[in-house]
Amino acid sequence: MENHANQNRLFVWWVIWASILGGIFAASFGFRSGGRPPEKWAVVGIYASIAPLLLSCGLRWLVLPKQTEFGKGFVVFIVGLAMAEACGFLGTFLGGEYRDQLTVLGVLGVVQWMPLFARRFVQTPASNAHGLRSS
Repeated sequence: MENHANQNRLFVWWVIWASILGGIFAASFGFRSGGRPPEKWAVVGIYASIAPLLLSCGLRWLVLPKQTEFGKGFVVFIVGLAMAEACGFLGTFLGGEYRDQLTVLGVLGVVQWMPLFARRFVQTPASNAHGLRSS
């Protein structure tokens, strides 16, 4: 029964990740017909997009590997995903002539959070490689 609960936890991570990735694509293609922001906002949009992406990368590669508990790892996952998503959305709306490049950076930021690493948070110590419980 515990294995089923762990599979559900992994499924939740994947659903959240796929939803955020899909949201960036939907926003990027859905607002394509809108006008571009004034050029004076383009520089603000670039820096406002890059800053959360850098924070997301730092969380993914420096903070997440140090987490050992499911709850703490999940919080880092959600915050890091949100920062990568912010890059994509801010790039879409404030990126000016760099809208497409910033959106791609946001997508790449979300892709780095693909929850392939999440399995280590839900493995049970009672199970071993052959699937039998140790007595």
